[in-house]
Amino acid sequence: MVKPVEVIISIDAEFTINNAFSHPQKFSPSSESLFSPTSNKGVGFKEVLNILHDYEVQATFFTEALNSSFFGVQKMKEHVQEMLKYKHDVQLHAHPVWQEFDNPNWREDVLKKELKDNFLNMPASQIEESLNKCIRVYKEWTGLAPLAFRVGNLQASLPLYEALYNAGFKLTSNISLPIFKPAEPALVIENKMTLINKVIELPVTSFQSMGIRHKALTITGTSWKEMKDILLQCKTNGIRHVVILTHIHEFIKAKKNSSLKKSDLVNINRLKSLCSFINNDKDFKFTTFNNLVGSESEILTQVQIEKKLRSSFTSGLWTIIQNKLNNNLWHY
Repeated sequence: MVKPVEVIISIDAEFTINNAFSHPQKFSPSSESLFSPTSNKGVGFKEVLNILHDYEVQATFFTEALNSSFFGVQKMKEHVQEMLKYKHDVQLHAHPVWQEFDNPNWREDVLKKELKDNFLNMPASQIEESLNKCIRVYKEWTGLAPLAFRVGNLQASLPLYEALYNAGFKLTSNISLPIFKPAEPALVIENKMTLINKVIELPVTSFQSMGIRHKALTITGTSWKEMKDILLQCKTNGIRHVVILTHIHEFIKAKKNSSLKKSDLVNINRLKSLCSFINNDKDFKFTTFNNLVGSESEILTQVQIEKKLRSSFTSGLWTIIQNKLNNNLWHY
C-alpha cells in the first residue's frame, strides 16, 4: 500500500526589529505589527489560527526565541500559549541578530559595527551558546525541550548541525536552495530528508517555476494553481514529505504610503485551498515535525532520491499575475 504524501505547513512566527538598527534613536522593535496589526484582533495571527482550526489542521510554528533579548520571555509566550491551545506544534526559530539587544547601550553601538544575522563562520561551541539560550526560553514557554529547529534566513552551515546535535535537537528544516545555497556540498540538498551530523534535515520543498525560476514552496510566492501542480508532482515522483514555508505577516496586507492594514485575502484563500485539498485527497495528509519524531530511522532506511520539480508555464504565469495584482491593488 502506498503511503500518503505528508504535508507540513511550517509557519515562522517572529517579531520585527522595525528599523531599530538603521534608526536606533527613532525606532524600537515591535511585537504586534506582525501579529495583530489592527484593532480588529481577527487579522493576522488569530485569523491564521481560526482557519487552521476550521479545517482541523495542525501546523508547525517555528517560533523566534532570541527576541527575548529585547522583549523578555512573556511577550512571545502569550502567542505560544495560543498555539498550544489550538493543538499546534511549537518548535524553535532563531535570528542571532536579536542578541544585539543584550547590550544595554545598543542604540549607541549598533551604528558603529556591521551587524550579522546568521551563524555562518561561527564555531559550533559559539552557536551552541545561542541555542542553549533558545532552549531555556522555550522551556519557560512550554515546560518541555524543543525537538526541531529552523535557523533564521535559512542560512545553514555544518557547524550549526554539530551544535544542534549537541543541544539535543532531532529534526531541522534549515535548507532551501532558492533562498540560500550553503557553501558546504553536503548541505546542497533538495526535496530529500537527509542525515547531517546526526541530525535529520527536512528541507523546505523547492521547484522550478515555469521551468525557469528556482523557488521555495511558499504561500506568499505560489498561487494555489501552482502549489497544487507541485503537490501532484510530489505524489507522482514518490516524494514522501512536503514542507511549505510561510510567515504570520504574510497574511496581513499593508497599504502603500499608509498605515492601513487588513487581511491579505490572496494568501488567506491560498491557505484555505491548501487545507481543503489535502483534507479531501486520500493521497495526502497533514503532519507536523513533532509527529515525525520517532519515525526518523524508518524514513531514512527508505530509498530517497533527490527529485527536481517543475511547475507548468501556465500555473507559474498565474502566480506572477496574481501576485502583481495583489501587490498593486488594495482591494484585490
